[in-house]
Amino acid sequence: MKTLKISALIALMIAALVLPCTHPSYFIAEPSWIAEEPFMLECLSKTPATDQPKMDALVKAITAKYPTLNINVQSLPINADVNERKNSDKAPIVTFQTGTSGHGLRCTIARFEKRFPTIDDFKMVIESPTKKELIKQLTKIGFVALVIESSWDKAKNERLLKCAERGIKMAKDMANQKCGLVKVNLGNEREKYLFNNIYTDGQERKPGILLVFGKGKGLHFTEDDAAPNVIMEIAQQLSQTTSAEAQNLAPRIVLDMPMPAMMGAPQ
Repeated sequence: MKTLKISALIALMIAALVLPCTHPSYFIAEPSWIAEEPFMLECLSKTPATDQPKMDALVKAITAKYPTLNINVQSLPINADVNERKNSDKAPIVTFQTGTSGHGLRCTIARFEKRFPTIDDFKMVIESPTKKELIKQLTKIGFVALVIESSWDKAKNERLLKCAERGIKMAKDMANQKCGLVKVNLGNEREKYLFNNIYTDGQERKPGILLVFGKGKGLHFTEDDAAPNVIMEIAQQLSQTTSAEAQNLAPRIVLDMPMPAMMGAPQ
């Protein structure tokens, strides 16, 4: 009987460990999502074998300066890419891309032609005022509504802001989840790499609200400026169990920040 009790206790302990991993909250799932979708630094050139060490050195310099970023690197012959072989006169072509997120669609965050970028180039790609504010708020709260404003429609911007503010209040009152607020205008040239990161290649850049959590994972983007309940619903989902996969969510924003200490506990 004692052996049976011990076996039952072990079984319960294993179940307790397995179940959260099977359907964890978004916050608990995020570390594995980060591992699944590293950023990609790719070089298309006429001499990929010769250029690979240059790319390895660049990634080493980037990760030395921005240690929390997860970046893969590869050098390929430009003629092997059916979309880029016509641009062989522009080689080397170095692109910095999102991983496997965004429903399998690519976000080309930065592109450099006829040269190898430097660490100074990547400072502009990785750092920006909006990203700095996102990091500040995500570190403390873990969940932020990024209001992406139109560069010409002030009325639309006002509606988006009011929608975000109402949704944030609903999230706090009804889901016991604090949500931060950050604004950025589509006309802000300093944030062009951020917009390249948010919108997939070829996607029309419309104003809206991007809900971001953790280390910069986009959860949901909405253009609707009259649906504050969306923010509240996402807030409710954050700390619940989920079967969501990284690939089914919006792309990850390039943020050089450690994993937030708050693992999804309602605030």
